[in-house]
Amino acid sequence: MRVVVVGAGIVGAAVAFRLAAAGVAVTVLEADEPASGATGASFGWIGAGGTVPPAAAALHAQALPAHRRLAADLPGAAVTWSGSLAWGPAAEPSPSTRAAPDARWVDAAGARAVEPGLLAPPGRALHTPSDGFVDAAALTRTLLDAVRRHGGEVRCGHAVLAVDPSDACVRVTTAAGGHEADAVVLAAGTGTAALCAALGTALPVTGSPATLLTFPGPAPGVLAGVVSGPGLEVRPAAGDRLLGTGDDPVAARDALVAAVRGAEAAGLPTARVGVRPMPAGGTPLVGPLPGHPRVHVAVTHSGVTLAPAVAECVAREVVDGVEAPELRGCRPRTSAREQQPEAAGDHREDQGARRVGGRRADLAAPGQADGVDHRGAEGREPAAEPDPEHEPPGVVGPGAHEAGQQAQQERPDDVDRQDRDGERPAPPRPHLPVDDEARDGAQPARERQQHDHAGRPRDAEAATSTPARAASSPATTLPAP
Repeated sequence: MRVVVVGAGIVGAAVAFRLAAAGVAVTVLEADEPASGATGASFGWIGAGGTVPPAAAALHAQALPAHRRLAADLPGAAVTWSGSLAWGPAAEPSPSTRAAPDARWVDAAGARAVEPGLLAPPGRALHTPSDGFVDAAALTRTLLDAVRRHGGEVRCGHAVLAVDPSDACVRVTTAAGGHEADAVVLAAGTGTAALCAALGTALPVTGSPATLLTFPGPAPGVLAGVVSGPGLEVRPAAGDRLLGTGDDPVAARDALVAAVRGAEAAGLPTARVGVRPMPAGGTPLVGPLPGHPRVHVAVTHSGVTLAPAVAECVAREVVDGVEAPELRGCRPRTSAREQQPEAAGDHREDQGARRVGGRRADLAAPGQADGVDHRGAEGREPAAEPDPEHEPPGVVGPGAHEAGQQAQQERPDDVDRQDRDGERPAPPRPHLPVDDEARDGAQPARERQQHDHAGRPRDAEAATSTPARAASSPATTLPAP
């Protein structure tokens, strides 16, 4: 069986790895370089708490277990399970959020025990021991290296121009030519919407800019894990650095120095901007495209938290043609209001294995595939206001400290704050230089879309970044499909 995967971000790389490990002949097509889009600008916070759309509950339940299975199957793919400590409005309980099973409230003494480096520990904070973080760009490269070892191909600099499915195969066209395969998986972030539009399907996916800050020079060990509070979201990183989020690098450094002992040695952070794909309503879009059973899509926020689980499900459906129950509420749709036939939580009795797209996906492929991707990024939706009557345990995610501010001006296309790979809702256009490599497959619009980065994970360490300075960011462009 031959499959083309369009996109070499964390989601595409994870899907390609699971397919290749199952014996599929895989070709990964990437318009730029691996992790050059949203993945490279991800904070990489991974956890089970946050805002989880009911339709995606079953998929989210597999997020952390799938990361652990991946680490067991692939050396070098391990997450740093450091735990997290969060406080402020976004950490408080609300009807729209949920806490990880092991989350617990701690007082100032408890907060100090978790993070001894805090200068003024909060009197009430949510400690989640099961949370962790990962360098998403590095993980993406590890996955793609494994794809090659399994005999797959990874072709960079190949932008996909067209996807043409037929009853017999699917043809993927790049500037280098056309290639045939049994199936194609579109994991191109925001670029996926353009490819689907050419097939007559308007996926409800928008882009949301996210900024990753890299602080050089603080003393090693100043933080034990992920820390999120009002105006502050940071975590340790390799090389005695700290990673954070924020639209104003100067304010972010000031907040860091005021909160963390030893952080005064940190220099002004460099910044990298990515554009995350945000499915309307926050529910991932994963599965066969309506009317095109050979074309599968995989678009989600947060990609870093959900990539391993999404990859397992997609590989099962593509290779065996049998529906993954975790995806029943996440099928591609054309609007935020389109009701999913069987959302997670629907416990109707299964009537045997279901065929995906009405057929098995294990037909022999006539030719070889070779075409490439449009990178993407991940996003989240505005957080609901805390509800004082709905107490424990509470929930937090990356960017949690801004939950309270986000309840205003909610829009139908705003995305759920389920993942931590994003960035904080912007104060009107901050002054940040955009990394030349951060052309994530969409334009970071002049007005930053309102969203709460207190949801699920943020993705990886910054790869190439530019020093932040007081100047307007040039617009980021979306690669043509």
